[in-house]
Amino acid sequence: MHAAHRCGGLSDTLRGLKKINFEASLREVLEHEGGFVDHELDRGGKTRYGITEAVARDHGFTGEIRDLPVETAEKIYRKSYWDAIRLDELKNGRLRYIVFDTAVHMGPSAAVRKLQKTYNLLSSREIKVDGIIGPETLGAVNSYQHGLDTFKFVYCVMRGEKYFDIVRTDGGQSIFIRGWMRRLMEVSCDLDREFTVKECTVDGAVELLADKIKDMLGGES
Repeated sequence: MHAAHRCGGLSDTLRGLKKINFEASLREVLEHEGGFVDHELDRGGKTRYGITEAVARDHGFTGEIRDLPVETAEKIYRKSYWDAIRLDELKNGRLRYIVFDTAVHMGPSAAVRKLQKTYNLLSSREIKVDGIIGPETLGAVNSYQHGLDTFKFVYCVMRGEKYFDIVRTDGGQSIFIRGWMRRLMEVSCDLDREFTVKECTVDGAVELLADKIKDMLGGES
């Protein structure tokens, strides 16, 4: 575990790229997901590189999930996460990465629904919320002109709200909430202050998110 993080900023690797592509985004995701994980309270069950046993089986892997090769994980992420929701066609690299990480953590359909809901919340017109990314969604998001910083931030607020919904429904999942919120801030939120892991509490996360979105929305016409 790192001693300190930038709350929401991209890593130096991604920040230095002109285009945030699959390979760079995957490196970030694998750093978050780690290797083999088998937590008794994790509803996804055993994972390796963030790939569940069920997903691995669906892609033809028959071995022990702890032995899943990283090359196989990369192929799964490319085919069923990145390409499946057409992330190369999203123009904004930062948003591309945020949506990819959300797809990994919550599922591709959920990631797209949040994209569609974010657009509908901030735009004067609505697109269909169906979890399927097609020409309508891509065209709407790529042509959004009212501040992509706010768009990305509202998207990650919706993701954070989902985490709280999970905990409200199943209190046993509260053991994961700090890690989920820390990941959300590291990946998505672009907050303008440094923090240590110790400071990253649920209450602190909510306060930071609320303050930031008020500032950003207040600054737009």
